[in-house]
Amino acid sequence: MSFLGEDALQVYVSDITREFEVETELFETLSMLISIFESIEEAIIILDDPDLTLQSANIATEKTFKMDRSAYKGKTLWHLIPNEADVEMLISDIWTKLPRDGILRYNFDMQRDDGVAFPAMHTITEVLSSSGKKIALMWIVTNMTQREYLNQALEEVEARYRILFERAGDVIFIIDVESFQIVDVNEVAEQHIGYSRSELIGKTIHDITPKDRHESLEMDINQLKQSITSPFQGLNLTK
Repeated sequence: MSFLGEDALQVYVSDITREFEVETELFETLSMLISIFESIEEAIIILDDPDLTLQSANIATEKTFKMDRSAYKGKTLWHLIPNEADVEMLISDIWTKLPRDGILRYNFDMQRDDGVAFPAMHTITEVLSSSGKKIALMWIVTNMTQREYLNQALEEVEARYRILFERAGDVIFIIDVESFQIVDVNEVAEQHIGYSRSELIGKTIHDITPKDRHESLEMDINQLKQSITSPFQGLNLTK
């Protein structure tokens, strides 16, 4: 430009301190979100919309499926579902039910990259932009192998307990310590007390104990609460 008859430069200086602070804050927030994303134990898969190919995944995805997530970027993951009917159902529901319901939940088997199948729980949701536009799908896969094993172990323990409970030669009552209500009884109790199991369940121990024994019975039970186990003698009323 010309200034006082001389050639000169006009310089504009803008203070970008605030913009720099915002960029730093956004970077820190993004870093924190990535750390959270990577630390979650469930496999989280971000699918591209609409071709349903892998766009991103967390470390847990590699551990769950024994796969290299970078090698699968841009590829579909349907071969990781061993049952073709589950694949067809999933794809159909993503196009028809997900836009309407906003979330899909399933329980069906998945398959690792080495071919080993495992039980899994699935949650699929839409990822929306700030304007509400769908930009991706988030697919969370929870490996249920350990939970299935625990459930099976609990079932086996319960079955063993039930066998011991029913085959015991003595009467056994399971009683709620607060209400004194009978929760369960074994078969021998039916024979000795004269009530059926369905009749006994829901009654209190006062119902099968003589009235003059009620006070001392409660004292015995309170002592039992303090000492965990305590033998005592008393009387029962038959039907």
